[in-house]
Amino acid sequence: MQTTQKNIYIIIAIILFVFFAVVWKNGSLNNYLPFFMTTDGWNKYEREINTQEQDESSIVSVIYHSGQESLAVNFNNSHNTVTFTHPKTGTITLPQAISASGARYANADESIVFWEHQGEGSLSVSSIEVFKGTLNSNAPSDENTIMVR
Repeated sequence: MQTTQKNIYIIIAIILFVFFAVVWKNGSLNNYLPFFMTTDGWNKYEREINTQEQDESSIVSVIYHSGQESLAVNFNNSHNTVTFTHPKTGTITLPQAISASGARYANADESIVFWEHQGEGSLSVSSIEVFKGTLNSNAPSDENTIMVR
């Protein structure tokens, strides 16, 4: 009788463990157990602090010049994205991509790539460079920086 009762306790313990593991993975316990890590790697309080500390200066807008053509670019440093409007692409937001040097942004299939390196910006569409310009080094820095939010 004691062995059977012991087995029942073990089975109940396993069922409870599996239940809590599944509920925790779904995030249902995050409000009740905020000190535990959630599935995204943050605990509840860290996530709240992280979202509240949205840096006010996370968006930097600059203009790259190339002869008669210019390209206004918005860098969102908190989301690691770049947004710009060009006749070949329309208005587009690209996520940051892997690069050995400079800041490189590309869509999923890398058919549209924007690359910034040492004050030079280039835009390629389907592996063809459609824009290459620089920040105007003769102008005051305020002329290249449109807006910092």
